[in-house]
Amino acid sequence: MEEGGSSGGVTKKFMYINRRAPYGTIYALEGLEVVLIGAAFEQDVSMVFLDDGVFQLKKGQNTEEAEMKNFFTGLPSPGDV
Repeated sequence: MEEGGSSGGVTKKFMYINRRAPYGTIYALEGLEVVLIGAAFEQDVSMVFLDDGVFQLKKGQNTEEAEMKNFFTGLPSPGDV
């Protein structure tokens, strides 16, 4: 679906579905990066979290044991929106 953007360009709407757990694979980080890239190009992006993907929204995750960076620290949780 397309609509006119404020600068005369075309804005496309994208919805991404994230079903993967936040750690153990690169899928969660890659999904977040795709959404941020689309937003940087002024596209209308949304992300839906389903199945194990909802754990990406949990506050205060300790990622030391997984030896991975907690890349979701700057995102709002459902209670913050």
